Amino acid sequence: MRSYRSFINTGIALLPAVLIVLAACSSGEQAPVVIEPTATPFATTSRSTTVIVGSVNLNTPSLPEYSPTIAYGDQPNQFGQLRIPGLLPPEVMPDHDPFPVAVLIHGGFWRDSFDLGLMSPLAADLSGRGYATWNLEYRGVGSSGGGWPETAEDIAAGIDHLAVIADEHGLDLGRVIVIGHSAGGQLALWSAARDHLPEGAPGRDPNVQPAVVVSLAGVNDLESADRNDLGAGAVERFLGRDVDRTALYPESSPAALLPLGIPVLLVHGDEDGNVPISQTNNYAAEARRAGDVVEVLTVPGGDHFVVIDPTSQAWADVIERLPLLLTAGTSQIPGGLISP
Repeated sequence: MRSYRSFINTGIALLPAVLIVLAACSSGEQAPVVIEPTATPFATTSRSTTVIVGSVNLNTPSLPEYSPTIAYGDQPNQFGQLRIPGLLPPEVMPDHDPFPVAVLIHGGFWRDSFDLGLMSPLAADLSGRGYATWNLEYRGVGSSGGGWPETAEDIAAGIDHLAVIADEHGLDLGRVIVIGHSAGGQLALWSAARDHLPEGAPGRDPNVQPAVVVSLAGVNDLESADRNDLGAGAVERFLGRDVDRTALYPESSPAALLPLGIPVLLVHGDEDGNVPISQTNNYAAEARRAGDVVEVLTVPGGDHFVVIDPTSQAWADVIERLPLLLTAGTSQIPGGLISP
C-alpha cells in the first residue's frame, strides 16, 4: 500500500475535481441525518462554527470535509461522525496505510441536552494530523432513553462498530485511542475495561479493544462523584435513583475496574469548577498501585473546558503524547512516560 504521505499528495491532487462535482449536490447547512451503516455519503461544507463553552471558544475550521454520519444502532442517538484524513470518500481514495483511530466521547454529565458537537473541534484537529476520528453520539439521561446501562451499551456498540467499517475506510483497529471529556472520560475509561467486566455486566466481551485511553477532566470515580453530589446529582440520575448504586459501581466506575492494562493519559485543569481535579489525582494513584502506566497532565489555571480547546497548550500536550502512547512497550517514569 502507498504511504500516508503519498496518499495525502494524491488526495490533494484529486480533491478540487471531486469538490466541483459534489458542490453541485450540496444545499448548504442541513441537520445531520442518521444513515445506514453501509452508506458512504460525501458532503462538502464551507461553514465555520463557534461554540462558546465556559471561557473557551471552540472553533471548527472552514474547510470542506468528508464526515459521514453512520448509524451503529436503530435508535436516533445511536450514530457517530467519521472523519478520514485527506477529506476523500472511500471510492476515490488512493491506497494508503490504515489510519489510527481516535474515538471521541463527549460529556455533559450523561444528560442528552449535550451532544457530539462538543468534540467536533478536536475531531477536526485530529483528522488534520493523520488520525481517523469516530465522534460518538449516544443516548443520555432524558428523553432519548439513556442512563445505565443504555448509555454504556451505546458506547460499547459504537466502538465495536469500528470493526464493521474498518475495511471500507482503512482503519487500524490495533491503534484505537478512546478520548472522553468529563462524563465522557468515565465512558472512555470504562470502555477500556470491557474485557474484564464482571460476568453479566453490560458491554462485556468487546469486539474492538482500545490501545490507549485519554480522560479529559473525567469523572473517573463514580462512587466519590456520587458521594460528593457532582453535577447536582448527575451520578444518581445516570445510575438510577431507585436502585442500589453501590451494587453498580463494580461494573460502571473506572476506579473499580483497575487495572486496565493499557497506557492512560489523564488531563485536568487545577481550577476546574465542574469536576474537581481530585477525580484525576485519586484515580491516577489507584491505577499506578494496580500496575497501570498513567500520566497526569495538570493544566495550571485551567477550567473544565480548556482541555477540549484545540488551540490550547493542554491539547498541544495531548497531541504530542499520542504517538508515544501508541508505542508498544511504553513505560512509566515519575511525572511522565518514556518509550522503550
